[in-house]
Amino acid sequence: MPVWKCGRFELPLGGQTYVMGIVNATPDSFSGDGVLCEAAISHARRLIEDGADILDIGGESTRPGAAKISVAEELERVIAVVEVLAREIQIPISVDTTKAEVARRALDAGASIINDISGATFDDTMLGVLGERDCGLILMHLRGTPQAMKWSTRVQEDDGAPNDLISEIQAFWRERIGAANLA
Repeated sequence: MPVWKCGRFELPLGGQTYVMGIVNATPDSFSGDGVLCEAAISHARRLIEDGADILDIGGESTRPGAAKISVAEELERVIAVVEVLAREIQIPISVDTTKAEVARRALDAGASIINDISGATFDDTMLGVLGERDCGLILMHLRGTPQAMKWSTRVQEDDGAPNDLISEIQAFWRERIGAANLA
């Protein structure tokens, strides 16, 4: 059975479904549950009690129209939460970030997975940082940016031809998986 190696954790694949509990350590989460440090830690503990297999900590909202924040602000929201949880829980911690410096510091603080909604396209150094680490990686497909994603879901190209979304996504994954394998 294949295994997903995420730092000190090994998750067997194919035998069970893993539940990822989401902790939005942001004041403006699209899901309406944005919480900051102490509240985020309490929320994470409840998610574990409820059966979460992985915790995903996010410090920057990616809701449509969300404002970008600095590396320093994202670090302030995420690192303390990761440090506390890494000392007390026995499940993998994922950090949802598109910034290589946040990923590096989160892994140093005890995270074992990086979840990059941009498919590691927003920060050219992300895959290099992760290639040096023993961690899990989640890459997602995203059209545009959170700031403009409402307008990036066009059904037609500018010339009026229909947009072939499936081919676009397949090409994206071929390129991103290739880039990740080279890192």
